[in-house]
Amino acid sequence: TIGLLISPVFAQHDSIPEYGSISGFVKDDNTGLPILGAYITAQGPGYGTAHTDSTGDYQITNLEPGSYVVTASASGYESATICSVIVFEGQDTPDVNFWLEPGGGPEYGSISGFVKDDSTGLPIVGAHIIAQGSGWGDAYSDSGGIYQITNLVEGSYVVEATAPGYEPGLQCSVIVFAGQDTPDVNFWLHPSGGTPTGISGCVTNAYNHQPILGALVTALGPPGSGGGEANTNFYGDYFIQDLSPGFYIVRASAMGFEQSVYPESVKVVEGQITTDIDFALVPLDTFELGGISGIITDATNGLPIPFAQVNAFNPYGQGQAYSDSVGLYLINDLSAGPYVVRATASGYYPATYPDSVWVNVGQITPDIDFALTPSDTGGIAGFVIDGETGQTISNAKITATLSTDTFQVETNILGDYLVDDLQHGIYHIDIQAPGYESVSYLEAILVQSGWIRSFICPVLYPSYSVEEQTPPNANRVSLHIYPCPFTNSLQISFQVNKHTNVQLRVFDVTGRVARNLLESSFKSGSYSITWNGKDNYGRTLPKGVYFCEFATDDKRIIRKTILVK
Repeated sequence: TIGLLISPVFAQHDSIPEYGSISGFVKDDNTGLPILGAYITAQGPGYGTAHTDSTGDYQITNLEPGSYVVTASASGYESATICSVIVFEGQDTPDVNFWLEPGGGPEYGSISGFVKDDSTGLPIVGAHIIAQGSGWGDAYSDSGGIYQITNLVEGSYVVEATAPGYEPGLQCSVIVFAGQDTPDVNFWLHPSGGTPTGISGCVTNAYNHQPILGALVTALGPPGSGGGEANTNFYGDYFIQDLSPGFYIVRASAMGFEQSVYPESVKVVEGQITTDIDFALVPLDTFELGGISGIITDATNGLPIPFAQVNAFNPYGQGQAYSDSVGLYLINDLSAGPYVVRATASGYYPATYPDSVWVNVGQITPDIDFALTPSDTGGIAGFVIDGETGQTISNAKITATLSTDTFQVETNILGDYLVDDLQHGIYHIDIQAPGYESVSYLEAILVQSGWIRSFICPVLYPSYSVEEQTPPNANRVSLHIYPCPFTNSLQISFQVNKHTNVQLRVFDVTGRVARNLLESSFKSGSYSITWNGKDNYGRTLPKGVYFCEFATDDKRIIRKTILVK
């Protein structure tokens, strides 16, 4: 063992110093509140970094003895430095505390204009305008079609306008100056088909106001009129189209959130889009939160990339953030569990972190870093989601069409795809996957050279008629757990459609294996097992969140459950 390699002689050897550490807190100098995710660096004989937790505390470990310069920075605050912090062998140097002054960012500018119908000249209400470049920002047009995007750092931007029923519009090289508004960035959008009729809006997280990707919004109309449904995109936007005139009950749901019903009947008028039917969904587990942090850099020169988009996604939680001026990002308010983390930036290829990232209760998982590769081509990228389970879908076919030209790729094992080397133009994409209903992505996608349009994330739903006809040796598996939450026992059911090895394990929120339930081979069929809430040693586990991981030779599914006592 390692212990056998350690002897009193080595422990007392002068050339191997025992490391020390530095600890303290970072707080807002105006309010006295802790600052979550502040970035602290220590430079001296050694080097170390840390992020503050939810209480504002930090500790930098494994520092060689000596004198250090310690710096704290956080988005929206002036940085601060403490010199001559002494680290001693085997000791912690405490109370290296920071009180940061709000500010520190550049003076901001803005972009404003209008969005109108190219055919009628009428204003378009609820159009979504996004500015990307030196910074990032977005806004929605009001009843007069007017918009303004504020809090933009000085520099050059690409500005895009989208609206349900219209082809997207693009304005390149829009210059923003500090302290000034750049006016008259106007859009005349061309209708994409007939006169659009339907309901549109946005779905966000009620806890942190971030958009929810893949939320399902349904509209149920009067008898005989039917209804419709749609899923939200990366920005939380949805559009339910082709609805008959009348009054509708509209509801929104998403994995990991409480369902919500719009408080009033929504009126649909022929030839009009009823806008601003918005939802703020309440997370199921707001009491058990953590986060993910890291830095985004350019793979060719190591320089930080500001305003990169970072997304953390799993079936029971999601979040997103933008990197700051030094490339740092923090995704907070995440439920405990494993996440797939993806990053993208204008002018770069997107990237997916190679491992699952575990979020623990009350902790920030640090150092989830990305080095993005610059792109000189246009393209479309994203991942495909199962609308019932929230899992991503591998081996789905993505077909991008521009006029008569088509380009096709397949999603990888994580459900990611990239269609690149696309020329400038407006594309439409279709998605197919075995066992799922084929769909056409609702929004037209505007591609320009050197810009990979990322986080275009279609949602597919299983085709049960296709499922029933699937040959017995097809790679189709499923996992169901009931009830949730549970007290004394949890019923775990799974199905495999070919002979395969099966491993069934239970993890706690720290990522530790709490119980090994199964590890054996199974023939095609349905099976069930009961878990009594105990660990591998027969001890009753404490109440809290747990994750059931079901793995076959070529498939992995994770389900979240809550043990209550």
